[in-house]
Amino acid sequence: MKDLQIRIAGIGGQGVVTAADLIGRTALDMGMFVTGSSRYGSAARGTPVRADLVLSSEPIDDPHVHEPHWLIAMSQEAYDEYNKKVFKGDARILYDPDLVEPANNQETMQIPIEALKTALHKLGNRQSANMVMVGAFLAQSGLFSLDDIKKAVHEYVPERFQDINIKALNIGFELGASYKGGSKV
Repeated sequence: MKDLQIRIAGIGGQGVVTAADLIGRTALDMGMFVTGSSRYGSAARGTPVRADLVLSSEPIDDPHVHEPHWLIAMSQEAYDEYNKKVFKGDARILYDPDLVEPANNQETMQIPIEALKTALHKLGNRQSANMVMVGAFLAQSGLFSLDDIKKAVHEYVPERFQDINIKALNIGFELGASYKGGSKV
């Protein structure tokens, strides 16, 4: 794999940076080369936030995400800003249909994942929506296994949050695996 670009975007408080960090750490543990960066406002919550990853089996020449192969959009503002900047080819956009109304003129595969609703109903915790989305991303991308990311959760996530994050990843993986197709809208 040469330079897979991933962008996760939303608003502060949704766990965007945490989601990217966990994917990046898992990739490092798997022996991949990884670069990561994030951008967020000065306020801790409610401002735009973006986390970018470049993953590769070879040394990375350009550490910046220019045209992501994967966009995980967790807010309308993030979707609107980045949906037209995805890779022109086999890119995918994961979005929460309760938070994002997808564009009608998009040629990229778009995959709705009800992350927030699922986190609230199945886990009673809206902060777990980011891990639901990560689980769905893993199921759709096949980047690495659910067991690989669970190892990273046990290694890098504070113990008091591990169980709920593992449950959210499992639920998200099931959502992602059960979604067949995608729509080009």
